[in-house]
Amino acid sequence: MSLRFRLQSAGVLVAVILIMGTVGFSLIEGWSPVYAFYVTVITATTVAFVDPRPLSASGQVFNVFLAVFSVIAFLYVLSIVLQLVVEGELGFLWSAQRMRKRVAALRRHHILCGYGRAGREIAAELRERGVPFVVVETTPESLAALRFDGNLFVVGDPAVDGTLKNAGIDYAVSLLAASDSDSQNTYITLAAKSLCPNILVVARVGQPANEAKLVRAGADRLVSPYRMAGRRMALAAIQPLVGDFVDTAAGLGGGSQLLTQVPVTAGSALEGKTLGEIAGLPGELFVLGILRAGGAVLVGPKADETMREGDMLLILGEEQRITALGEGQEL
Repeated sequence: MSLRFRLQSAGVLVAVILIMGTVGFSLIEGWSPVYAFYVTVITATTVAFVDPRPLSASGQVFNVFLAVFSVIAFLYVLSIVLQLVVEGELGFLWSAQRMRKRVAALRRHHILCGYGRAGREIAAELRERGVPFVVVETTPESLAALRFDGNLFVVGDPAVDGTLKNAGIDYAVSLLAASDSDSQNTYITLAAKSLCPNILVVARVGQPANEAKLVRAGADRLVSPYRMAGRRMALAAIQPLVGDFVDTAAGLGGGSQLLTQVPVTAGSALEGKTLGEIAGLPGELFVLGILRAGGAVLVGPKADETMREGDMLLILGEEQRITALGEGQEL
């Protein structure tokens, strides 16, 4: 039996005893409901008492029956409570409630669907960068790993609207469909786009033939682990220095330099600044490219380019300095 069913059955059993005793004493002895309830409680809890009102023969028989039934019922309730404590299910119930509250409080977070080999690497990268995220999973093995790693998670099918709602898709920045199945990632993408058409969906794809299906489903970015691994291995053999630079710039090499994108928002420290002004600031920030609000891409932009609201900058520099830019701190 499930945890919820056992707790509900215990509560129903206690309620039946109290109602039965109150009604029985009221009908047999003619007592008021309040006094009948009082006698029922002290009888059911086996509390000794001296009552000035004697019981009739029928009342004594009913009282014996109620006392025996109450002892059996409360022993059953006690066994359920002890079982919950011993198995740790009661603590899990409380932790699940805290988990739901923490997930409901998330804003501008990422939803990771799938906690397999790829999903765990994604979660580790997000956690290392301090990015808020929640994982959606169903398999017992993955849920055990999620609890061990201390990640926020929601239990359910990520292709179901209710599950994505519980994961806070209305407030999420992106959704990562990282299931090992291309068909499952397609269903997840369809569900996410149907709820939030503007959410960024990054989907894992294993077979090249399924890329078109995921794009039609609404995936904004596709990632093929096999293709990426193949290109990375070829790059490591042909141009190893380039590969090392990419790893270091992306924060994978353990250095302090980080390659990341920073949006230009209204009133931010970047708005109205030229690239020359940004490059001359302390902290050695290098703007490698600009995605203009209109969609134009500038690679290796000139120093006189002015930042406008809606632009996206690809910056290489100290992680703390880039974090300050993203938070809108003064330069």
